[in-house]
Amino acid sequence: MSNQKQQNVMGGFVAVNAGKIVDCYSTTSVKGRGLLGGFTASNTESVEKSYCLGKVSGKGKKGRLFGQNTGDISEGFAIVSDSFVNKDPDNDSYYCKESELSQRLKDGNWNMEEIWTLSDSEYPKFQEDFWWAELSYDSEAIHISTAKELNEIAAKIESGDKQAASAVYVLDNDIDLKGKKWTPIGSDILPFTGIMNGNGHEIRNFKVKNKKTGLGGLFGYLNGTVVNLGVDGIIKGGHMNGGLAAVVSQEAMIACCYSKCSISSAGLAGGLVGKNFGNIMRSFSAGQVRKIFPWPWILGGLLFALLAALLLLWYFKPGLYPAIPVDQNARQVEEANPASGGNHVTYQFNDEAVFPSNSQNGEFYIKNPGDSNHDIVVEFYITDQELLNTVGTTGRSAEEQQQLESSGNYSPDSQRTLIAESGSIPPGYELDVIRLKSLPDGTELSAGSYQVIAQLVFYDLDTHERAMVNSEIPTTLIIES
Repeated sequence: MSNQKQQNVMGGFVAVNAGKIVDCYSTTSVKGRGLLGGFTASNTESVEKSYCLGKVSGKGKKGRLFGQNTGDISEGFAIVSDSFVNKDPDNDSYYCKESELSQRLKDGNWNMEEIWTLSDSEYPKFQEDFWWAELSYDSEAIHISTAKELNEIAAKIESGDKQAASAVYVLDNDIDLKGKKWTPIGSDILPFTGIMNGNGHEIRNFKVKNKKTGLGGLFGYLNGTVVNLGVDGIIKGGHMNGGLAAVVSQEAMIACCYSKCSISSAGLAGGLVGKNFGNIMRSFSAGQVRKIFPWPWILGGLLFALLAALLLLWYFKPGLYPAIPVDQNARQVEEANPASGGNHVTYQFNDEAVFPSNSQNGEFYIKNPGDSNHDIVVEFYITDQELLNTVGTTGRSAEEQQQLESSGNYSPDSQRTLIAESGSIPPGYELDVIRLKSLPDGTELSAGSYQVIAQLVFYDLDTHERAMVNSEIPTTLIIES
């Protein structure tokens, strides 16, 4: 069973920029392991009059504005608090303190007449009256008003229809895709070479779930023009991801667009675009980009042990056991078709659970595939040592703690407390939220980061009996406020 750490390339706006970006910004938060940047992870060409504000965290080479830069960044910076201490003086020009922001924009000749606006209580935003890209079309535009029409066009392009891939499209309404699976428009074999004019509308609630080598975004490979369009969806997995597009070619252009997507990737990901070779202007990203680790397991040794355990349980304890209720937040995403004989489990999940506060449900993604023949329950445990290091208490009464310590086999490194759990996740279902519990004495975990253990518990579909062999995954639990 392997737990190889994978390296990410992640940027709040774009992951890799090998093109030209002008008058753009990002408030996207970035969390990964590898090469990380608040605006771009890697820049080899041009970034001009652009800024970022989102938090960058994780391990590896990272920076508030960029992870590495061998290109030209002109009047591009990360906005930081007045208390910010710069530990990298060579990059001083790439930071701007909040109190100096107005003067920085003036000195940098930012266009405050027709592009940017800045009030006393806000960061630079686009002027609504001028935030629009005008286009002329050489051919008649195809108007899109419904999710059905958009899906039909995407299906044509996916099937290899070159005419559909080069057409002109105009959105007449916001389009809600209702959380259904979305196949990105365009691939490296047949990129989208046409024009998509969002007409000021938004495409929302789409969900992309990629294979390891897949492209993730509303567009997969963009070799055309996209303007005046907003996107808001969920992208999970994949090798190269961007909210609007995974790859933007040298001939492509994006203008007056935005992404509010939540992206979880095992490889390269950017808030608006994954890899840019083209031109992007007057656009922004405001979602989140986080790492995800795929765990595809065909449980070899576990399969044998699980079968043996179930056989013994069936022989010595025949009968049915009470079923654990299906988690109320679990959603069915595919038909259940349990495999016979043994247990085939392939699941993806984030290696962290993020809670907005200790009183709200947290974000933690896991999927139980349709061919599994066991339900899954997720349980989070924290060791006494981690509690003592972070909270200062184990959460037990003095009497309970004394009884444990006098037992002769107590160790704070191995003694665990259950702090979060899900309901049952049947085959064909996925779950992206989990509930937090207080400690036994009522103590609630405060804001911070905790190292915990995610235990995946398998239950037989027919008898509901818990398997004797389960899986444990080291996980980070984050409480934001």
